[in-house]
Amino acid sequence: MNRFRWLTVCVAMGCGVAAWGQKIELKVNYEPGPYVMTQTMAMDMTVNVADQTVKNQMNMVTVMDMSVGKADADTNREIKVTFRQMKVDMSSGGKVFMKFDSAVDAESKDPMARMYNAMIGKTLSMTLDTTGKASNLKGMDELFSAMVDALPGEADESMKANMKGIGNSIYEGFSQSGVFPDKPVAKGDTWEVDSQLTLPMGMPMQVRQVNTLKAIKDGVATVESKAVVKMERDADTKADAETEAGADTATTGGREMNMTIDSTALVTIATGLAETTTMTQTGTFVMSVGEMEMQMTMDGEHKITIAKGAYKPAKPTK
Repeated sequence: MNRFRWLTVCVAMGCGVAAWGQKIELKVNYEPGPYVMTQTMAMDMTVNVADQTVKNQMNMVTVMDMSVGKADADTNREIKVTFRQMKVDMSSGGKVFMKFDSAVDAESKDPMARMYNAMIGKTLSMTLDTTGKASNLKGMDELFSAMVDALPGEADESMKANMKGIGNSIYEGFSQSGVFPDKPVAKGDTWEVDSQLTLPMGMPMQVRQVNTLKAIKDGVATVESKAVVKMERDADTKADAETEAGADTATTGGREMNMTIDSTALVTIATGLAETTTMTQTGTFVMSVGEMEMQMTMDGEHKITIAKGAYKPAKPTK
């Protein structure tokens, strides 16, 4: 009887070790067809400037339809994302100063609302390889040009260039490396994703993300990530800004940013689709405007869900 019990324990332990050591492939293998992507964000921001403190809050919901094409000979897929609805609530010092829903405020004259409305119907497309590395981006220039053109008055070319530069930097991060490892991984394994971007005004940004496969259950992989984002304008970069923008504006702009992002993604192993991703973000941002310095702290939550099916316009709630 004791021998039988010992054998049972050994078998159970062996099964446990096998489950822990099971290796899986995480790769983009999306099924072709339509999807609906919904992003929700809640961000608290505290701004300190000129010995004054202001607390702001922003809540945003963005709904997009996503179209996935068939895999080509190299197993790459074209992804198209179209903005369909945006809802934004902003408050400062406890008072709401903007409440916007593109489904009912399409004719709003508010400058910010006009910019958000300009995004509706715009499409971004890119090609993803099996690791999630992007190439062949299209639509970014059109999107940011429309947003700037929607602002009242004539936006100067520098503003357009800066906004396009931000968009191109975002794409640059996707194009440098994928999100998935290039080899099978087991529970407990980690892999890193590093990117170095250049924002407008020549400001460098470094992003280091460490991903860990935390669990495998019922065909779903739980991936936890810790990302550190750093941005700092050094003396050489500042000198370049003086040459390009002039001494009066050389001290204007972002000077330093530090942010941490912790996220958990539930990834369907068969398709590589992260059907639910939740993130918490904390960070500080220091910006100089002339001789005045502004410090901002950010603390927020961000959730992305992707569901298969065609987009259906939301009914107005007002």
